[in-house]
Amino acid sequence: MANEAVIVENPKINRQFTAVDGVNISKGTLCAIQDPKTAVLSAKKGEFFAGIAAADKESGDGATEIALAVDGIFDLAVVDGNAAISAGEMVVLSGANTITLADNDAAENYGMVVGMALEDAAADTSETIQVDIGRR
Repeated sequence: MANEAVIVENPKINRQFTAVDGVNISKGTLCAIQDPKTAVLSAKKGEFFAGIAAADKESGDGATEIALAVDGIFDLAVVDGNAAISAGEMVVLSGANTITLADNDAAENYGMVVGMALEDAAADTSETIQVDIGRR
């Protein structure tokens, strides 16, 4: 997979989630949550953010749990076609390992926020910015 998150400041909290045995999840993958407390690959805007994979999980390895970082500062990829993001604004999942501006207050109210942008991103660009995922 591409655009995995890169640690800038080590997370202090990892939480265990269920993982499907037949799925590859690479370290640094942004994961969404499904019932019951299951980590899945992020695929689209509007998904609920669970955390960032703390280690690799290989398909067919028999593992049914994965640790996800739920705090820390990470370099995250902004998708081309995004709205401008200013430092201090909240961001949400926008696809496979990408983020975009949380464009309304509903995102915060429903657990979709990935974290707070620590850097600006220009509109309609693909770039990497630092995000504090503990600030949700």
